[in-house]
Amino acid sequence: MLGRLSVVVGMFVAILGSPMSALAQMTPLARLNCTASTFPACGWGPANANPYHTRQLIAGGGPSGQDVVQFTHVPTSTHAQYYFGWFGPALPNPSAGAVRYVRVKLKVVPPISLLGSGDVWGAKFIILGDGGDSSARVICSLTDNGVSSYTLAVMCSRNIDGPPNATSRVELRADGSWNSLQFEFRSSSTSSSANGQLKVWHNSNTYSSPTRQSGLFQLNTTNWGNVNVGFYAGTTVAPSGRVVFQLADVEFDDEFDSSYHSGASGSPSAPQNLRINPASPLLMGVALVGLVMLMRS
Repeated sequence: MLGRLSVVVGMFVAILGSPMSALAQMTPLARLNCTASTFPACGWGPANANPYHTRQLIAGGGPSGQDVVQFTHVPTSTHAQYYFGWFGPALPNPSAGAVRYVRVKLKVVPPISLLGSGDVWGAKFIILGDGGDSSARVICSLTDNGVSSYTLAVMCSRNIDGPPNATSRVELRADGSWNSLQFEFRSSSTSSSANGQLKVWHNSNTYSSPTRQSGLFQLNTTNWGNVNVGFYAGTTVAPSGRVVFQLADVEFDDEFDSSYHSGASGSPSAPQNLRINPASPLLMGVALVGLVMLMRS
């Protein structure tokens, strides 16, 4: 009997540990999938090619050995605004009170210089609700740290608002290491409730301690089924400038991922609002029934 019991216990442990039956699995609403067979669309919609940037798939270049996309913004004396990156898939628009997350890993290929043609180079990096009204559109921008053009930082705002409807800047590491970024866009509970908020986590899995957060304000959900990543540069890079970075693990979701930053020290924080895989209780039930039958025999 001990032999049979050991077999069933082993099966039970294997079921619990298998990816298929994980009790809490991250299942993003949409994930950018860049491989040799899908690039440059990567399952989304790529911005049209233009002379102001190039994009290159780098096999195995990611923090976990995954393929990544490198954007090189071409130095030129010609001033222009241009698109790069991807238009996200069309998803259903959520109702008031919804929360959405965008996750991305970004590596600056040093050195960085945001000297632009006519202005400092910057980009609308993430746009949620593009095509909607200004009370619902969220823009996370790539910019400098507010002091030096030889830095890269990110900040989020409702449309082009300032504080309290915006976060302050988060300076990114520009030493060739990966930056894990997770953005929370929390809409207002009603169309007249000023309780929307934006949060940013940089190289952190701790939900209770965002790196930056905005104040509370009215934030609606018009066109929140639309997300763009990359995405729109306000000027070209000057001949003396240099902007090169890589992107990986781009996800759009309605859950916070407490294990997204693989470089975090200590144990990850408790998962937030994770979906339960419906196969898990069934598989565990089968294993438990088998265990009980063997114990009775």
